[in-house]
Amino acid sequence: YTEEVCGYLKNIGLQITNTEILMSPFIEILKRIPNNQIVYLTIDIDVLNAVYMNATGYPSPMGISIKELLRIVDYITKHNTIIGID
Repeated sequence: YTEEVCGYLKNIGLQITNTEILMSPFIEILKRIPNNQIVYLTIDIDVLNAVYMNATGYPSPMGISIKELLRIVDYITKHNTIIGID
């Protein structure tokens, strides 16, 4: 990434990639997620493995499973105040 892109992403909030989820122990991913925050949650459908979502323009053979996604969303919603999701 260019310095400008990294700066932009840092300013808009926390991003966790599908590669990070696949390569890290689940507990390490949970440690990165804020608690007791007001959260607007955005999920890019391309994070899912192509087995689950092949109708996207960018199917990911390295994507995560629906179960992994739901576990993370469940944790976020239980530990934060959600003001919006897309």
